[in-house]
Amino acid sequence: MNRIENSQIGYTTSRTILSAVLSTVAAAIVLAIPAVAQEQGFGATTDLALGSDSNIYRTQNDISDQFLLISPKIGFKELQGKHVFTLGYDGTYIQYNDLSKLNYENHEIGAKAEFDHSTKLTSQFTVKFIDGVELPGLNNSITTDNLTDFNQIKRQQYEAKVAYGRSDSIGQVVLRYQKTNNEFDNNNQAFRDYDADRITATFFYRIAPKTRLLFEVADRSIDYINQTTFNSSSQYRNYLVGAEWTATGKTRGVVKIGQQSQDFDNPLRDNISGLAVFADVFWKANTYTELQLGLSRQTAESAEASIGSFVQTDLKLSLEHAFTPRISLDGGYIYGEDDIVFSNNRTDKRHTLEVSLKHDTSRLFQTFFTLQATKRSSNDARYDYSANSIMIGIQGTFGQKV
Repeated sequence: MNRIENSQIGYTTSRTILSAVLSTVAAAIVLAIPAVAQEQGFGATTDLALGSDSNIYRTQNDISDQFLLISPKIGFKELQGKHVFTLGYDGTYIQYNDLSKLNYENHEIGAKAEFDHSTKLTSQFTVKFIDGVELPGLNNSITTDNLTDFNQIKRQQYEAKVAYGRSDSIGQVVLRYQKTNNEFDNNNQAFRDYDADRITATFFYRIAPKTRLLFEVADRSIDYINQTTFNSSSQYRNYLVGAEWTATGKTRGVVKIGQQSQDFDNPLRDNISGLAVFADVFWKANTYTELQLGLSRQTAESAEASIGSFVQTDLKLSLEHAFTPRISLDGGYIYGEDDIVFSNNRTDKRHTLEVSLKHDTSRLFQTFFTLQATKRSSNDARYDYSANSIMIGIQGTFGQKV
């Protein structure tokens, strides 16, 4: 579970909830035990955690609450010759102590099929269904303190990918098609419903045993379903060049840089064009420490009806360090900047810091303590907020870790 993106969650101490926890853990054990014995590729993990959040709504009023989190994951992997099939479920169940009206569930079900057709031709097909909530602070809008539910969202994602050539070939061509459907169910968010289609073509060329150059072209169309006056339907394109490498056993990464543009169907919208950047660089300092540096600059869809898309820049630094074979630390910092150029020329700056300390108490169980601090500041003070959260819990792993 990515706690930097999904850390606002709830708590209660009722016997009903504790019974649900025990039932979830027991179900995971039952599913996993036959899998281990028969080596069929089943695995399950369950997180159980208590915590506190200083600003549930991500507003300036700082309304706090405590929470209980239950997060089960179940996965299955099957090999059929050279082909690989996977199924997975990722759930989050939240209960708040005082603000029980905000209790929610997130469900994600996914399946993937990977086919190895020949020495040069491979393909991959993925489908994912998400039914959950959009938590406050994760978009560019303001949340009010009188919400009775967080934004409910249903998302369907389909992807097909075909590659000619292998990752170790001199040349490789990868074609990818993605289709996404977003649907919001409450809080007058139906204006954000859309269908999106994206086609990406990437050509790789090897210039050294561990280095490949790349050229990538992408075209994405977004069709908003319930918008009229402020329709944000658009056509997005980018053209990128870059490289990927594993220069040594310690360093690997990919960098892509180029031009992006987004043209809106509605002439009242301001078109976007400019620099696009995507980069991830990993440095394994030693056998127990790894650093990651990430950078992205791309457009993002707006959660406010009067604003079209905007340019979002994120700089990420993360650290994984093992003090001992059983005690480890995960840390991460994200600095983000949103340039919202529409009538008010608003700029939001986002800071997120998270640290998680983990201890493997046994082969099956791990305890963890997580601390997170987030802040958003803007030249429009209405969008400012800060929040701190802590969480302590235990994770059970049964069969293969998923």
